Amino acid sequence: MLIHEKIKEALISLNSEFIENHKLKLGNSSVRIGRSQALSHIFEREIANKLSKVYPDYLFLVDYPISLINDGKELDKQDKRNQPIYPDILIVKGIKIKRNRQTYSVYKRKPKVIALLDLKIDIGYVDLKEYSKNGRFAIRENKIDRAKKCKFNYIVGAYSQEEKDINQNIGDLYADIPKDIKKISLVASKVNSHGKEFEYINKMENFGYKVIFLLDNYHPNTIENIEQNIRDEIDKKKKDINKVLKFE
Repeated sequence: MLIHEKIKEALISLNSEFIENHKLKLGNSSVRIGRSQALSHIFEREIANKLSKVYPDYLFLVDYPISLINDGKELDKQDKRNQPIYPDILIVKGIKIKRNRQTYSVYKRKPKVIALLDLKIDIGYVDLKEYSKNGRFAIRENKIDRAKKCKFNYIVGAYSQEEKDINQNIGDLYADIPKDIKKISLVASKVNSHGKEFEYINKMENFGYKVIFLLDNYHPNTIENIEQNIRDEIDKKKKDINKVLKFE
């Protein structure tokens, strides 16, 4: 199946989550819900899950802590400026995880980061100051550009032995960060951009990102089922989507 078809599935799933959220607000007159929970993590998870079907030999790390390494030296963890970073999705080649009954085995062969994905549902609340010279995002990207390797950190918040085992195995691994790493910004919808889309694209391109707004006229945050609208809009952009999300 082509990549753009998987992107459709991810957006349709995201729309379904928003529909359920809206129904919860309307479903019980005795229980009133204020702010909706952020669903950016659903978008990240769905994109990673769908792309993993296209690229079963790659490892997709979602919101996973990594430490950056330059010239063989791991950044000082005591320095707040050098704390681990959490890319939305990091795609790695050369690492395979296999489950054997109740345990996991991790196999590696010249691990290499091939892509970094930055995901947003929309850019309505994006603070463009963070993308300026001394902004938080700019500082992070500068660190990534200087790094030659990354270490996948051990995640301490595991409540089962299986989670602890797999986290420990991944936490021992390193991967090279080549200079030609692909950087991609996927924004679910252009709606709610408040006229910031061109400046956002400009700033992201300065950091080496290719930006794609997946939907131009619809937003997944609605109680309406917009599945057909999603299919129609993604079909119009299938050439660009398939090109940008093609990994060797």
